[in-house]
Amino acid sequence: AAGGSGWDFEQESWLAGGRECDWEFVECLGGDVIEIKAAKKRWDGTLPSEIGLLSNLKILDLTENEMFGNIPKSFFKLTLLEHFRMSGNKFNGTISEQIGKLTNLENLEVYGNDFSGIPPFALSLLTNMATLDFGYNRLEGRILDYLTKMVHLERLILQGNEKLRGSIPNEFDALTNLERLSLHVNEFSGSIPPVLGKLTQLTTLDLRNNALSSSIPTDIGNLDRLWQLLLQENELTGTIPTEIGRMKKLDIIHLADNNLNGTIPTFIGQLSRLEQLILYDNALTGTIPTQLGNLPHLRDLLLQRNDLVGPEPKGLCKLRTHFTLKNFVADCLELDCDCCSCSL
Repeated sequence: AAGGSGWDFEQESWLAGGRECDWEFVECLGGDVIEIKAAKKRWDGTLPSEIGLLSNLKILDLTENEMFGNIPKSFFKLTLLEHFRMSGNKFNGTISEQIGKLTNLENLEVYGNDFSGIPPFALSLLTNMATLDFGYNRLEGRILDYLTKMVHLERLILQGNEKLRGSIPNEFDALTNLERLSLHVNEFSGSIPPVLGKLTQLTTLDLRNNALSSSIPTDIGNLDRLWQLLLQENELTGTIPTEIGRMKKLDIIHLADNNLNGTIPTFIGQLSRLEQLILYDNALTGTIPTQLGNLPHLRDLLLQRNDLVGPEPKGLCKLRTHFTLKNFVADCLELDCDCCSCSL
């Protein structure tokens, strides 16, 4: 039992018999354990305090086991640790201020556990971080201001905590390596800062289900590598910026359940890779652009509960006929719609 009450692996006595370097999931260098890659081993129990004896450990991967309990204080002696993955377990407690000692960390992945409380300011010391994933825990309070010095950050995943709050700081313009920003299902507020338009490596911008307000900044059109633009279920106002038409790699535009007005930009019809255009529950006006009928991969077009008028473009009906457009929903009372499904 892993030096304690848990972490049983074939009844081996972890850290007691000197045979760890022979185990398939352990890698050693000069007799020192440097890697433990034990994802999906069905381990249960707690992380033993003896883990702190592995002073040369660089990689600890416990992903998708059945482990639980707090992270022991001794863990924070592992100052050479670069990768710590523990997603899909049942660890709990708070994120300790001691985490600031692990300045070599590049990947910290704790998705889908039960950590709670306010994230510590000490996160600001982890400037080598490339992946920070706290998704689907129970963290609350402010965190984004602590992350602005993580200039190597590529993936920031905070989704599903529900009570993380604060605004997106302008200092995020320093995170120029960021590829994925996932903040959904929290209480982030304020406007979407125009500086996000400087993060040109982004492929996913997921800010849905927060309390973001004001307009969508035109600078967002600079994100020419973006695949997914997910801003639904906020309090956004103003028009859909025409600059979105420059984002040629977009697969998904989801802006539903906001307070957007104006017309649907015709430039969206130039996004040849677009598969989903979801705009329901806004205050959009005018007609459906004929250019949308030119989108060869469009699968879902949801426009209901807006103030759109006029006939639907014939090109959309052709897409329905050829079974490309699977879901086309609109308000039939306002639209002359022969090939759409009528919203309730």
